[in-house]
Amino acid sequence: MKPIRNLSLHSLAGCLAAVLLAGCTTQQQQQAPPPAAPTQHAEPAPVKKSASGDYGPHYTTFEANGQKYVKGSLGFPSGLREGSGLLLEKTTPTEVNAGTPFTYNYKVINQAPCEVRDVVVSDRVSSNFKASSASPQPANVADGVATWRFSELAPGQAVDISVTGTSTSEGNINTCGWATYTPVICDGIKVVKPALQLTKTLPAEVSMCDPIPATFVVKNSGSSTLTDVKVTDPLPAGLKTADGQSSLVFNVGTLAPGASKELKATLGAAQTGKYDNTAKATCAQNVEAEAKASVVVRAPVLALSCDAPAERFAGRPAEFCYTVSNKGDGVAANTVVEAPVPTGAVFQSATGGGVVNAGRVVWNVGNVAPGASSKLCATFVLAQPGNIQLSASAKGTCAKEVTSSCGTRVLGIPAVLLEVVDVEDPIEVGKDETYIIEVTNQGTAPATNLRLTCKLEESQEYVSGSGATTVTAAGRTITTAPLPSLAPKQKATWKIVVKALKAGDIRFDTQLLSDQLTRPVSETESTNQY
Repeated sequence: MKPIRNLSLHSLAGCLAAVLLAGCTTQQQQQAPPPAAPTQHAEPAPVKKSASGDYGPHYTTFEANGQKYVKGSLGFPSGLREGSGLLLEKTTPTEVNAGTPFTYNYKVINQAPCEVRDVVVSDRVSSNFKASSASPQPANVADGVATWRFSELAPGQAVDISVTGTSTSEGNINTCGWATYTPVICDGIKVVKPALQLTKTLPAEVSMCDPIPATFVVKNSGSSTLTDVKVTDPLPAGLKTADGQSSLVFNVGTLAPGASKELKATLGAAQTGKYDNTAKATCAQNVEAEAKASVVVRAPVLALSCDAPAERFAGRPAEFCYTVSNKGDGVAANTVVEAPVPTGAVFQSATGGGVVNAGRVVWNVGNVAPGASSKLCATFVLAQPGNIQLSASAKGTCAKEVTSSCGTRVLGIPAVLLEVVDVEDPIEVGKDETYIIEVTNQGTAPATNLRLTCKLEESQEYVSGSGATTVTAAGRTITTAPLPSLAPKQKATWKIVVKALKAGDIRFDTQLLSDQLTRPVSETESTNQY
């Protein structure tokens, strides 16, 4: 409501006397206060109705606090109560005492379903009435007309106006009121702002063998509905979808304000490295959003080396050691190293928790971190001479299997056993005694160039010799032709026949030489001749 200016303090001829002077205040203090505006009353009784039916003012009378009142109402601007924008109601006492203040009231009501503006209520009173106060005060008093202005009334809003004054003489006071307003048509136009929001989530780090989950969330962060929403993601080189595509396209459709949709995809990497890419959301309303995400793809790279002694003698333990290391940038999980037990070798022990399973030494190494290594050893007893080659393999989760081999030359050792026995003991003089000579190679390598030399005492005489090689005698010295080779665990046998010449405690002395012996092997057999 616009502010109401102070009521002018002057008298208007033939119209509304103006308002409260300083002297009026004194006069009001000497007079009895005006009766209060009626708040409770009996059901009003109609006293007058417009001659033209519903058109024009309608009046009712009622009584409150011993005072009779008349209440009139009129619709503006049509003059009809129903269908008018404003309804102006006026309540006045039917009779007052001269010199006694009284109050009459207006109520202006907005009956329209929308606001009305520039509402003006006017009141004209005959000159025999002197106003002392008004609430609210009129905005203007001119030519006997007091005017109240209200900038705006909301639908159903009502405003009360009260005027208080006195009449100094008998007669009739005539007061007339009317109202005007400016009807307005108001329509709201909603202003909206389309906006898109996109987020993309990738794991910070994955193994190259693992699938890469990608999650997108597209959201309508504006105040208008978005249509034909799409999310596209051209993948960087090296990344593919599960079905081998190099880009992602999601047709989201329509998103209401505040609505969002989660989208998922599974990617795979062809090689290690860091992948950066940008996804984009678009719509028919020409707004878009971008989201960036990165993933680092790592992979383990196993390496395996083998270390073995260059030579070992047969029957002796030999230790074979493997070093498994991770040269990549990802953890090699569930790493296993396996080495078959070589043919002819007997497993003895292993370090690092290695166990024999189905003819293989198996080490369950577990996780091998990037740059880390583990040394694993197995000890075998190598039974046979020759070249032994050991091959091992290492594999882990997402790590390519690698192999390594190393070899050892197994050396044999010839170990000859010389045995000499006489067939008959004791033996009569004049008879022949037979000595059987056996040479056994108890070692693991051939004995080569074996030669026998036998010495006779004077009481014996050489008769004959036979065996693995030719036997010859020179005086009392008997020799055999060299035996080129005697394999491990093999025997060579010779027979030497001598004659007993005279009684005695005889010693048959035999010596053996070979390429592998640095000194002769001697054997003496005793014979009792009688």
